[in-house]
Amino acid sequence: MKNVLILFLFLSNSSFGQKQINYTGFNLTSHNPKITDLQGKWGIDLLITDKKTKEYKLNYTSADQGIYYGNSITLKPDRTFVSAYSAPCGNDCFTRSIGKYKIIDENYICLFLEKINRSGYCTGNSITNEVNETNEDLGLFRIYKDGKKMTLIKSDGNLQNDEKNLQYIDLLVSRHQKIFEYYDTHNFPDWTTSKSQSEEEITALFMAQNQIENYKILYSKTFILSATTIILVKAKNEYLFLLCQSVSANDISVVLLEDSFFSKN
Repeated sequence: MKNVLILFLFLSNSSFGQKQINYTGFNLTSHNPKITDLQGKWGIDLLITDKKTKEYKLNYTSADQGIYYGNSITLKPDRTFVSAYSAPCGNDCFTRSIGKYKIIDENYICLFLEKINRSGYCTGNSITNEVNETNEDLGLFRIYKDGKKMTLIKSDGNLQNDEKNLQYIDLLVSRHQKIFEYYDTHNFPDWTTSKSQSEEEITALFMAQNQIENYKILYSKTFILSATTIILVKAKNEYLFLLCQSVSANDISVVLLEDSFFSKN
């Protein structure tokens, strides 16, 4: 939370005089060749494999650190990237994604995913070797640097919205912490199963069930350790939180929490 607040204050102080980024697509965007400090190998919390992910946390790695295991991304000088998982043991499932990037300025980068390769033991005891051509524009990301660490957050190029997103992230982090400090989520009485994987469809379903017509999805954040996604919604000038947890490949359990829920503790 403290780090997010620092980022927010930095953004607030530095946004004056900066121009709006009108992102019209990867192919129509110009790369700034003068910015090279992002090139190299980074550890990354999530592999770049889909358009849904809104945040990536990166840690710079150097050759002095030796072999790096886990998720990583390498930003190459030729404006291509490789995001891959590695492990010391070969009996694992290895995912590798390949794509392109363009650095617009010191604050923005855009990504394009070309293909994903999965190999190794990904489906039981059988050996997997599959390549999926994706060719998908992943959009624009705001760059937040902190020494040898970097965070990429999905952006629409609007500086005010970037500031709001940092506030929403801070709010969701605090709510997630409170939920798992004070409650056993299995005891929540109103879990409902959703077949949809789309946050828009999940939100629409629960708003309809609660007879809420006017609402806005503000942000959503996935917490890896708890395998939980929280969708932040605003309706009737109040915050609503949709807590989502996967129970199978096709089913998601969802519960709606009002902001007043968090005032109980």
